[in-house]
Amino acid sequence: MKKLIKQIQALIYPPFCWLCDTPMAALSDILICEDCLQQLPFNQQSVCPSCALPKTTAVCGYCLINPPVWQKARALFTYEMPINQRISQLKYRARLSQAEWMAFLFAQTYVEQIQSEPPEIIIPVPLHPTKIRQRGFNQAYELAQYLQPLIEIPINYQLVKKIKNTTAQAHLTSKQRLKNLRGAFSVVQNHQYRHVAIFDDVITTGTTMTELSQVLLKSGVEKIEVWTIARAIK
Repeated sequence: MKKLIKQIQALIYPPFCWLCDTPMAALSDILICEDCLQQLPFNQQSVCPSCALPKTTAVCGYCLINPPVWQKARALFTYEMPINQRISQLKYRARLSQAEWMAFLFAQTYVEQIQSEPPEIIIPVPLHPTKIRQRGFNQAYELAQYLQPLIEIPINYQLVKKIKNTTAQAHLTSKQRLKNLRGAFSVVQNHQYRHVAIFDDVITTGTTMTELSQVLLKSGVEKIEVWTIARAIK
């Protein structure tokens, strides 16, 4: 019935590609044309399993010297054109529709791997209440909301809170990021989770994920996965 309804809607309102607004010739699960799909910088080959850094054949040199506190990382894209623009539209222009297709492609790419050993919950990286009031939403939560029904793992957005209103990290060095985020997160609920996934839009140096993971490990979590839409290239 749902498929029939979609087909009828497509006849009345012909679908357009979410990325380039080109009319779609046929209805599909994801409204992205083949040309746009081919231009997306998927991060799927020769990727470090620890930090998702591309162009490495195994665990990268940095992770060998400084192993991350989490166990596994997944990043759908590398953070370059056109993904960097699309994520900026999501975060700073409130184009929340961008989150839908990103979450869909993330699920489509990783669902089988995730279901083989699923985490108990997804934790969207929290924002400080001041930042949420300024922006109006948390992009990590919006992404997780679209992802959740596709992989059937619950979201817990209340387990961890950001208690320190940190400076924007975009132009900070690695050392400055570490200092900036120290003590920024707190687990505010008792829990019995042992395996969780942290979800965000971009991983750059991994400082945010490290700080959040350390807080979760202290609370009793044993296994942490890092999921992101894009991986910045160092």
